[in-house]
Amino acid sequence: VRDTKEFGARAVYGNELCSSKSYYASFNDDNKQRINKDLSNLKDQQIKRKIGWCTGDQIKVCIDLDNSRVRFYLNNEKVRKTISIQNGKKYFPVLWFRGFCQYELIKYE
Repeated sequence: VRDTKEFGARAVYGNELCSSKSYYASFNDDNKQRINKDLSNLKDQQIKRKIGWCTGDQIKVCIDLDNSRVRFYLNNEKVRKTISIQNGKKYFPVLWFRGFCQYELIKYE
């Protein structure tokens, strides 16, 4: 999703178990990068982990379209900083997994 410019404007919080990488990113609809941050080696962050997302983890996404911002949470802990997104665009939530993965969609108020 991060590297697919055909998706247009997008914000991504990603995890690659095979490489133990974690990241977040934001791109405009012309594929101009707003931010692309590797979260794997952050020493001062609570999100630092030995491996990626695990069974029981909860990922929350809060999108503020009025102020063009998105914030990601992992187990109710902020994932770094709020990141900017392109104003005036439509955004669609996507969950993308490989292998035998299961998820539950929980509505937050």
